[in-house]
Amino acid sequence: MNSKIAFDKKVHKPRALTRKETRALRDSGFHPNYAEDKGKIIDDMTDFILDNFYPEIDFDGAKQADCLNFAADTFKLTYGVEEKEIKNS
Repeated sequence: MNSKIAFDKKVHKPRALTRKETRALRDSGFHPNYAEDKGKIIDDMTDFILDNFYPEIDFDGAKQADCLNFAADTFKLTYGVEEKEIKNS
């Protein structure tokens, strides 16, 4: 999990969501474990995580791949998923 976003002369790293934030993600309908259409849900989840949990960062000029990786790393940190576990799955 090495994703970073540079903004306002600062480098931002993803962080784990709090329990309250995780509930908000589930309640949004964009949590991939509870979604029926997993393909579409990834983009929606990425937008929801970036817009709601990192309001201080302007992601609009960032590449979509960087945004996706940043949001995915946030999700992984939230659930304690290690890189080794991901590679072995």
